[in-house]
Amino acid sequence: MSRLLVTVCVLVCVLVGVHGKLRFKNHLKQSLTRAAKYMKSGLAERQAVGCTADQFACPEKCVPQTYVCDTENDCSGGYDESQNCPANCTGPNQFQCPGGRCIPVFYRCDG
Repeated sequence: MSRLLVTVCVLVCVLVGVHGKLRFKNHLKQSLTRAAKYMKSGLAERQAVGCTADQFACPEKCVPQTYVCDTENDCSGGYDESQNCPANCTGPNQFQCPGGRCIPVFYRCDG
């Protein structure tokens, strides 16, 4: 789709001359900025594997967001644990036991 958009924009630029080229340059810059934000948001990755907004996109499957940074590898290669997780067991999905061990928060008080 983006190639088609660029092709159409180039054709329009050729038809309207230099003024159009300046407009095209601005339009292209705005489009690339929007595309970068979309990719950075993770939405593209979630949609690629069919994940919902409350799920995290592993390379091969979707897992609940609460599985991210919970100290357990739920994705292949620990992809869910390599996402800028907080150090020292301070993440919202982590719990530090009195002995210092860090566990997923939903394991707390599970007997």
